[in-house]
Amino acid sequence: MKHCFNESSVFLFVFKALSLKLFQLLRNIALTFIMMAKGGRMVKKIVGLTFVGNLIIGFGISLLNLSGLGLDAFTAMNYGVSQMLGIGLGTYQAGVNIVLLLPLVIFYRQALGIGTLINMFLLGYFVEFFMYIFAGFQIVPAMFDQFMAQLILFVIGFVICNFGVALYMECQCGMGVYDCYGPFIEEKTHLPFQYARIVTDFICALIGFMAGQIAHATTIGIATVIFVVATGPLVHFFRSKMMCQFIAKVKRK
Repeated sequence: MKHCFNESSVFLFVFKALSLKLFQLLRNIALTFIMMAKGGRMVKKIVGLTFVGNLIIGFGISLLNLSGLGLDAFTAMNYGVSQMLGIGLGTYQAGVNIVLLLPLVIFYRQALGIGTLINMFLLGYFVEFFMYIFAGFQIVPAMFDQFMAQLILFVIGFVICNFGVALYMECQCGMGVYDCYGPFIEEKTHLPFQYARIVTDFICALIGFMAGQIAHATTIGIATVIFVVATGPLVHFFRSKMMCQFIAKVKRK
C-alpha cells in the first residue's frame, strides 16, 4: 500500500512539473503571436524566416530522396519506420516530435518556441509536398541512374538542407525538437555540438537502416554517412559565417 502511494506521488509530481513547463512554453508562444498581431514587424520577419528555413530544408530533403543515395539520419529513421507502419511521413514525424519534445520541455525549455512548432508539424509535410510536385512532373529517382548525376543532386540537396537548418536555428524562434538535442547534450555534457550531433545522427541512422530493411525502402546510403559526420560542422559554418550577420541586419531594419 505504501509502495503504491509512493509511486502515485512520484507520478503526480512529474505530471505537475511537466504540465507547468508545458504551460510556460505555450504562454511564450502565445506572447509571440500577440507581438505579431500588434504589428511587431521585426518579429514577423524573424518568424517568417523561420518558416522559410524549414521550407528550404524540406526542398533539400526531397532532392536527397531523388538522388537515391540516402536521406539525412532523422528523416531516414522517420521515413523507414513510417513506411514499415504504412503511415504518411508528415503524420509519423509529427508524432515522433511530440514524444521527443517531452524531455526538452522539462530540461531545455529555453530552446523551444514557435519555430519548434513550425518544424514539428510542418517539415514532414513540406518534404511530402515537394515529393508530390516532383512526381507530378514525373521527376522520379529512376531518372537519375548515373552515379555522377546522383552525386550532384545529393551535394545540392545536402548544402540546401544545412543552409535551411542554419537559417531557422539562427532566427532563435525555437529550434526543431531533434535539432535541440545537439545543443542540449553540449550544455549538459560539455561535448561540442559537432560531436553531439554525430552521436544523435548515428543512432537515428541505425534505426532508419533497420526499419528500411524491413519495409524494403531506401533510407540509408552514402548521403546518410556524410550527413552523420558533416552536418554539425557545416551548420556551424553557415551560422558563424553567414546567418549571424544576416539575422543581425534583419533585426536592425
